[in-house]
Amino acid sequence: MKKHFFVSDYLPAICILLISAFIFVSCSKSNSQIQGYMKYKVDGVSENFDTCYVTLMGQFPNSTPPFYYCSIASGWYGNNGIIITFYNDNDITAKQYTEAFFSRTKLPAAILGGYKDSNDKLYISWQYGWPNYPVKLDIKEVSSTYIKGSFSGRMRMVSGTTEVDITEGEFVALIKR
Repeated sequence: MKKHFFVSDYLPAICILLISAFIFVSCSKSNSQIQGYMKYKVDGVSENFDTCYVTLMGQFPNSTPPFYYCSIASGWYGNNGIIITFYNDNDITAKQYTEAFFSRTKLPAAILGGYKDSNDKLYISWQYGWPNYPVKLDIKEVSSTYIKGSFSGRMRMVSGTTEVDITEGEFVALIKR
């Protein structure tokens, strides 16, 4: 006598397999981590870094009323990664920061610095006595684990007058607590 195959005989096993597969797929997606990076162009030449961190962030000490600062760095010390520093009257939030002077510090609200060219010459967007070079920093998202944004601007060689344009900058900077 030939035995017939009925789905109902295997239904509990099929359900367990489907539920297990669903849990496996769901868990693998929810455990994906945000990766830090920074990329931009210097006079049209692409620079890419697979590391980007918030190096400093908080309330400026002894400030009354309080104001806040944030510094974001890409790459490793000694390379040509850019450091972005910005200030705000309130906690660091999603908004646009520019080279306009921040009244509390008498510094630009957003500063680009730390870029080194192939000859190891350092560039920054502001130094006392210089003209105010344009900077545009758009903070798009601030979470407990990262800050996401885009930027552009002009930087000048610290020991000279050569200028470079920074365009198409974007980043995800990880917050390490």
